[in-house]
Amino acid sequence: MNDSIQYGAEMTFRQFIALTNYLKFHNPIDEIKGNQYFNKLKCAKNIEPDSVKKWIFNGWNTERILRANDDFIAIEDNFFALQWSFPQAYYSVFMLTLSFMTLKGQNTTSHAGIMNKFGEFISSGKYPQMISFYCKGTKKNPEFINIQKHPSRSSLEFDHSSKDSCETQICQFLNATRVILLDEKRNDKNVAKKFIAGKGKNKHIKTNLNENDWQSIAEDIGVTNLLHLLYRKRIKSNYRDIDSFTYENLKADYIHKSLIGIVKTLNLIHEAYIYKIIGSKKFLDYYSEYTKGKQLPFLDKRIEILNNEI
Repeated sequence: MNDSIQYGAEMTFRQFIALTNYLKFHNPIDEIKGNQYFNKLKCAKNIEPDSVKKWIFNGWNTERILRANDDFIAIEDNFFALQWSFPQAYYSVFMLTLSFMTLKGQNTTSHAGIMNKFGEFISSGKYPQMISFYCKGTKKNPEFINIQKHPSRSSLEFDHSSKDSCETQICQFLNATRVILLDEKRNDKNVAKKFIAGKGKNKHIKTNLNENDWQSIAEDIGVTNLLHLLYRKRIKSNYRDIDSFTYENLKADYIHKSLIGIVKTLNLIHEAYIYKIIGSKKFLDYYSEYTKGKQLPFLDKRIEILNNEI
């Protein structure tokens, strides 16, 4: 077995266990209700609430599929199926995020656009603190906001019960993802043309960029956030991880449950924001229409929380 594949599998396990455990150290409802932006939420002008219903339903549908695979992936011989859990987790979260952003007047529906808007929202305090961590800066000078990289003996040191250790793993995940995003942007032909050296006949595109050049690229890509982490691991966006995902010692069931936990938290937050914007009656109408004839205890529980707490 290739050592890099084994290492990638182990890091994937650490990253998602760290993410879900970090979220467990917080109370989403308390943070939602304590957020000033949330308490002033209103629907943007000229936006019809029903325009987002299909996206809400799509988000719930995808979460149902993710959860339906839980027992299947728990069977040891079915570890390979985990590769499909990553796009399911991402798309479920993306659809609920898109629904909220649309209700607030954002007209982008692209993945890059929504991830960047999410970054703008978290950096301006519009989301609960628990999901408002991000990384900015360059490869040489990354800066972590609302999360801290704590001292450790090695990058492989990890205690899943320690909030500090989880934060450190998330910082490493953010930084590694940001490096990929910076390199992808730098390799874009249109971006490369901006960095010219020499004059006259000696004018040429730079092979090596200085720190100022990298800072310019860093500003263009915005901040690297939780949605970027989920997007990076979806198969279609990153085939480099496929061997790690099918590594037989991947601990697929643990990672799958972690993905469910992350989706549950992010979807609850966006459901609360949508509930606040469109009002309880319309949101409950959507819920009743969607769940008609279905047994969905995971969604029933979240709706009960919204009705009792929001």
